[in-house]
Amino acid sequence: MPTRSHLRSTITLLLTLLFFIATNSQETHATTDDAWWNNNWPYRISIEVSQDGPVAANLNFSELFDNLGLNQALLDLRSIRVIPYKDGKPGSPVPFQETYSTLIIDADSLGDDTSGHWIPEESISDIRIDSERFTQGIGSLYLHARILDSSLSENGFSFQFNSSSLGDWSKYETLLYDVCSEVNNEAIDQTPDLYSFELYGLTNCPIYEIKGPGLAINRWNGVSVSLKPYGSCLSPNLSDIEAMKFQLKVNMPWDNGGYFDPGDEVDFWMDNFRLVDQDGDGQIIWNAMDEFDKYYIYFDTLNHEGHPKPAMDVFDEPILTSSLGEPEAGGYFHKIDGVSDNQITVWNAPPTEKIIQTYKTPIASQPLEIHAAKGEFEPIQLVINSPSEQTLPISVGNLFHDNGRNIIDASYFDIFRVDFVEISTLSDQYSRLGYFPDPLFPINNHQSVTFKTGLNQPLWFRIKVPLDATPGTYHGEIIIGKTNIPIKLIVWNFELPEGLIFNSKFGFNLDQAIEAYQAGACQEAFKASVDETFHDYRISPSFSENPEIPDEVLLYTLSSYEVVSAHDLQIELGKKVWWEFTYTDTPPFANPGVIDRTGVESRILPVLAWLDRVDGLVYLKTNDWDIDPWTQAFSNGASNGDGYLFYPPNEPFQPCTPEGTRLIPSIRLELLREGLEDYAYLWLLNKGNPAIGIENKSDSLASGIIQSDTLFSHNPTSFYDIRDKIALLLESEVIDSNIYFFLPYVCH
Repeated sequence: MPTRSHLRSTITLLLTLLFFIATNSQETHATTDDAWWNNNWPYRISIEVSQDGPVAANLNFSELFDNLGLNQALLDLRSIRVIPYKDGKPGSPVPFQETYSTLIIDADSLGDDTSGHWIPEESISDIRIDSERFTQGIGSLYLHARILDSSLSENGFSFQFNSSSLGDWSKYETLLYDVCSEVNNEAIDQTPDLYSFELYGLTNCPIYEIKGPGLAINRWNGVSVSLKPYGSCLSPNLSDIEAMKFQLKVNMPWDNGGYFDPGDEVDFWMDNFRLVDQDGDGQIIWNAMDEFDKYYIYFDTLNHEGHPKPAMDVFDEPILTSSLGEPEAGGYFHKIDGVSDNQITVWNAPPTEKIIQTYKTPIASQPLEIHAAKGEFEPIQLVINSPSEQTLPISVGNLFHDNGRNIIDASYFDIFRVDFVEISTLSDQYSRLGYFPDPLFPINNHQSVTFKTGLNQPLWFRIKVPLDATPGTYHGEIIIGKTNIPIKLIVWNFELPEGLIFNSKFGFNLDQAIEAYQAGACQEAFKASVDETFHDYRISPSFSENPEIPDEVLLYTLSSYEVVSAHDLQIELGKKVWWEFTYTDTPPFANPGVIDRTGVESRILPVLAWLDRVDGLVYLKTNDWDIDPWTQAFSNGASNGDGYLFYPPNEPFQPCTPEGTRLIPSIRLELLREGLEDYAYLWLLNKGNPAIGIENKSDSLASGIIQSDTLFSHNPTSFYDIRDKIALLLESEVIDSNIYFFLPYVCH
């Protein structure tokens, strides 16, 4: 029996680990000898300063992103941090001033003849300036909306620009503003999708309306609107913007829900409307001190939006510095300790981050380490860059336990080559033209892969930890050509449920797949392979034309889901509520079916379902190959990837062999399975399914990265932090998980 002293030591160690995970600001080694400040920030640039006092740096962020190999990336202005360094060690962020954004509406008045005016429509019963709640200046715009029986299907409020100069947004990439909202009880069902956003005056653009931003109620939200692209419009003409409109939509008899109803009331506060020119003459200004050797400016893209707001200040007469270094990648992108770059360059990226072929190799270095429960699938994404075209064998060996006795055989690994599909039509504002990673082409252990000169080739290694694995630390190697890559696996002392974790129905056209795989002579064996694949992805296949949904199930799309009415039906009538994700679920709603969205969106849906007490997921088609998705990703005319989570075979194969019956999955499907295993972690911590109206420990952890159905962390490592916290809690029930409640920034 352990002694009290031993138990205290164990608790102290676990609390230390929890604090380490919660802060996630550990330093990583960098080849420049300057430690990486915080792993949640993937990019930085060094600034040499030779004097005290206010200094300024002019950074062209579009050029920096190009140098980092990103494809027309947009800056998340709120992500900027100025970090002082001494002897290679980072200090705490210092306050700074930025001049990349231009204030266009201060919301201190209802308008004037020079700039323009706020115009309410019939649903707005009160409009005024609130001098008590604001984020800048002396007030914010306040509006009260009341939906009546006579309300039109679309109405709201707008800002009409009077000045042609204020309406010329040609040089700007992003619109920023702050919004806070509150609703009455009747309108809770419409949160958090409260309004759509429209720009009037756009030309050469087929759309002017997009869904509103991701919001959490009863707190200030920092909103970012991409202007280039604007929705799915690649190159909008922004030279003559006439108005911004915030549109409230009202349910009509022909609608499927998701809009306002008579009796709904909403309060809005809006402030601090700014336009961002990320590649103009903007500056970062701060107060330099001679005790520091240099400064680094850390920054991130809009796709990773969600960093806390930085500390800001104002400085007079700064001195402009031109001593800028090269932009660097690091943080959760890192090389691997103990690997030389003689033959190839190898680095690691979170599986939730989709790596394009031109990303710059990171300078930071860490060990390659993964954590998993018994019975869990866990992927590793390695990125290979070769200085010349070469074909190299890929292999993975056994994993050996530190106790010297136990082994996880290499056969528990699956290896995939990450392939790319060309995006020629944008799905939405997250998209860019060019080649996106999505297909995962299965390869055998010791099979060779061709690496093209100077282009990133990701490889995907997936281990299924055996249910009878001995908990603890294992070590092994992945070998690419002559390059040995050490890997460390920590197996937690608990197991995930085998097979299905969450109710689901995913359509699979078996006849079409049998034809594509020439499996007519081995139909039963092929179907068994399909069943096994679906089992591994923890989803249930439906081989009928339309997936059979149980009679007791009510089906909602994400954007039409109404939480209060759904919960009432679940409680009063014993109904089950399932979500179906479709092409209509455009941002800010997550959509695992879209190739050119962030990886987070493929993974987060099961965790959202946990918080909303949703009982299952539906996706109608996973292999709609009527049009070849390898050559036309936008094959269904809805969004890139709609209708297929698997790809048809595109290389020669021998039918009715083990290799000839393997399905080709997608990164989206892999990440969805990761989300379903996140759900299993929450289920284990709660010791069962969540109950409507009753908070649990798992809710508090999930709420740390999810504030609403449309507002959630886009940091690709957030899920791993939650898993590690839950694992430590499952292994030591003496720790109180209530310390992880999310604390919002309230409007008041």
